Amino acid sequence: QAQGCEGELPTGEEFRNDGSMESLTSELGSIPGFTPSRIQDLLPFVSLRSKDSININAAPEQVLQALIQGLDPSASADQAGKLIACRDPANGGPFNQNYGSQITACIDPNVATLIKPKLVAQGDIFSIIAKVDYGLNTFMASATLKASNGRLPTIENFLMY
Repeated sequence: QAQGCEGELPTGEEFRNDGSMESLTSELGSIPGFTPSRIQDLLPFVSLRSKDSININAAPEQVLQALIQGLDPSASADQAGKLIACRDPANGGPFNQNYGSQITACIDPNVATLIKPKLVAQGDIFSIIAKVDYGLNTFMASATLKASNGRLPTIENFLMY
C-alpha cells in the first residue's frame, strides 16, 4: 500500500519522473493536489541546483530558514533574517567567494558551520518567471538559463502556460 499521495494514482500508473525532470510544472502537476495556481505559488521557492547547493545571494528567506535545522522557528527566522540583511549592499553584501567567513561574521558561528556546506555565493543556472500579456490573453512564461563563459546564456528550458 502506497504511503503518500502516490496512493491516489490509478492502479498501475506511476509518476512520470524517471530520475530527471523535463518540466518542473508538468512534474509537479502530476502529483494529486498540485493545481496550476498552487504550483505558481511554489515556484519562487524552488531552486534548480548543481552540486546540491543553494545560492545564498538569491534564496528567499523561507529557503534559508529551512536550511537552519535544530532551532526553534523564531530562532531560525532570526538567523535567516540576519543572512538576508548581510547580503544587502548597504551592509557589505552581496556574499562573495569568501562567503564562509562572511556568514560566520553575520550569524551564530554554530549555525554558520551547519549551513555553509549547503550554500554557494554564485550560480550558473538561473530561473526567470514572467507574466506575458499577448493581445487579450495573459500567459506565464518560465525559462531556465545556464551561464556560458562570457557568452550569452543558453536556454535550458522554456515554458509558456
